Amino acid sequence: MRNFVGTVASLALALAPAAHAQVAGKYSLDLEGARRVAGAIEREAKKLGATPAIAIVDDGGHLVALVRMDGAFAAAARVSTGKARTAVLFRKPTRDFENIVNKGRFTMTALSDFTPLQGGVPITYQGQIVGAVGVSGAASAQQDDDLATLGAKALDRDTVGAAPAPPPAPTAAPATVTPPISSARPASDSSKLLVLRDKDGVAIEGYDPVAYFTDGKPVLGRADLHTLHKGSIYWFASADHKARFDADPDKYAPQYGGYCGYAASIDRLSPISPDFWQIVDGRLILQHNQKAFDLFNADLAGNVKRADANWPGLVAENGSGGPWLVNVDEAGVAIQGYDPVAYFTDARAVKGSSQFESTFNGALYHFASAEHRVQFELAPTKYLPQYGGYCGYAASIDKVSIVNPEIWQIVDGRLVLQHTPEAYRLFNENLTESVKRADANWPGLIAREGRRDGESAFARLLRRWGLG
Repeated sequence: MRNFVGTVASLALALAPAAHAQVAGKYSLDLEGARRVAGAIEREAKKLGATPAIAIVDDGGHLVALVRMDGAFAAAARVSTGKARTAVLFRKPTRDFENIVNKGRFTMTALSDFTPLQGGVPITYQGQIVGAVGVSGAASAQQDDDLATLGAKALDRDTVGAAPAPPPAPTAAPATVTPPISSARPASDSSKLLVLRDKDGVAIEGYDPVAYFTDGKPVLGRADLHTLHKGSIYWFASADHKARFDADPDKYAPQYGGYCGYAASIDRLSPISPDFWQIVDGRLILQHNQKAFDLFNADLAGNVKRADANWPGLVAENGSGGPWLVNVDEAGVAIQGYDPVAYFTDARAVKGSSQFESTFNGALYHFASAEHRVQFELAPTKYLPQYGGYCGYAASIDKVSIVNPEIWQIVDGRLVLQHTPEAYRLFNENLTESVKRADANWPGLIAREGRRDGESAFARLLRRWGLG
C-alpha cells in the first residue's frame, strides 16, 4: 500500500533550506504554519469552553500570528505574546521559569521581555526550534499550558518537502486492539447510513475532503460551496473542488463514514480531528488523534482489513436513514452534558466533561471518564437515551418536549428521560402501554419534527410551521 501521511502540520512550514551552504537545513515557521498551530488550539479551546489569546512567534521572537478569541480578557494578547517570546528566546517552556521563580529566584523577573508564567512552549520541527506559542486567558494556568503544549505538537509530523514516509514497521498488537468481529451482528442493511456529522449535518467539521487529495493538507471549506452526499453536507474551499466531488463523490468522501479509521479497526466509533489523516490506496482515512494515527499505522494493511470488515456491522447496529431528531443545545451537546453511560453503570445522573467527548448522529456526548467514553463508542445505541433524548411521556402522547436529565429510568435496558416529575408519574401509570405508544409515535415524530438531510435549521423551522 502506498501511504501518504498528512497530520496536523501538513504543509504548515516553509521547508526550503536557505540558499547558502552554511545555513542549509534551517527551517522557518511561516504564517500558514502559525495558523495551523492556532487552529489546533482554537478547536480544543472551544471544546473546553475556554476563550484565550494565542500568540505564535518565529525563532527570533517576532510575532507571526495573534488570535484573541471572543471573550478573552484585554491583557491576554500581551501576556500570550510575552509567554511565546520567553519560550523561544530561552528555548524552554515558560512553566520551567515559573517554577524557578516560585522557588525564590526573583532576580530573573528583572530580565527584559521575560514572562515567567506557564503557557509558553517552543515549537520544534525535526529537532530545530522554529518558534513558540503562548496561550493566556484559559480557565487556569494549567489549561494555558495544556493548550500551548497541544499547539506546539501540531507541527510534529509535517511531511512537506520530503517523500512520503513509510508506515512504521508492523508490530504485534495487543489482543485488545484486534477484537474479533461479532458473529451475532445483523446483516448489513443498505438502507442505513452511519456518518459523522455535526448538529447541522456538516461532515469533517467543515473541512474540504477534496483538498486532502489536491492540496495535501486540511483546508477549511466554505458554507456557500456545499454538497449533500449520503446523509452529510460537505463544504469546499473552491468551486473546482465542489465540481470534482460532485463528479465522483465516493472517490473523495472519507472512509468509515468519516469516523476514526483506527476506531473502526477495533470495532468502535470515535470522532476525528481533521488534522490527522492519510490517503491509503486512494482512500481518505481520518483519525481521532496522534495516538490513533500511530496505532493504525503499526499494522496498516491489517488494520485497514479489519476496519473494512467491521464497518458493515457497525452500520447495521448503529446506522439510520432519513431525517434525524436529537435533543441538543446550541453547541450540539446532548442530555445537557450528562453522561449517558453513568445512568447504567452508576445508577445515577452524572455530569460529564468536555474533556471526555464523543459524537454520534449529529450530537456531542460528554462523559465523566475516559472509560465511559470507550464503553459508549463500542456500543453507542446501547447507551443513547430513547426518543432522541426527548421526554418519554411527551413521545407517548405524540409530542416532543425537553427533559430534566435528573428525571430518568431504565426500562428493559433502555434509558428514558422525562421532563418533570408529573411526566414521570403519568408515563409510569401504565408503563408497558406508555412505552408501546412512544415507540409507535417516534418514527412519525422524526418525520415531522426531525432534520432532513441537507436541510438548514431555518428551512426545518419553516417546514414545521407549514411554510416550507
